[in-house]
Amino acid sequence: NVIDWHLVDTIEILTASALVNSSEVGLPASPTEIENPFLATAIDYWEERLNAGYKITAVSGSDSKGGESTPSDIARKGYGNSATLVYAQNLSRTAIKAGIQAGRVYVKPRGRASLPSTVDLTATGVDGASIGQTAMMGGILHSNSAILHINIQNGMGQTLNIVKNGTI
Repeated sequence: NVIDWHLVDTIEILTASALVNSSEVGLPASPTEIENPFLATAIDYWEERLNAGYKITAVSGSDSKGGESTPSDIARKGYGNSATLVYAQNLSRTAIKAGIQAGRVYVKPRGRASLPSTVDLTATGVDGASIGQTAMMGGILHSNSAILHINIQNGMGQTLNIVKNGTI
């Protein structure tokens, strides 16, 4: 089975809670929670697709399939603990779908209320025909040089990595 990546719009990079018990991911028991190791692997997999030229939007998951037996079971599995934030023109399904397809999305692995509260990114062209042209997160700017504008609110203690052509 070969995936035609040209047909793929989104990829789920988080399918469970961002913090897990070690035994939930097949590691020896530990008294503390650890970061879900599959999150980093999924991000690497998504970035490989991006570096190969496919425009695929990363989204979060951790949805319930209805097979949980108790509220504590649901809470432990982390359903709903991650969030995909979408820049959309309005709150209609059509606008949200358009925002996702345009890549105007960022994932908050530890939920909507976690930090940072806001991430805005735009790039402005500074050479040739692109001078003054801008593109927001998910957009395309054809330019040899650009100024990147990043606005992060409530990001204290977080790390921002800027990746260009697969290199931080």
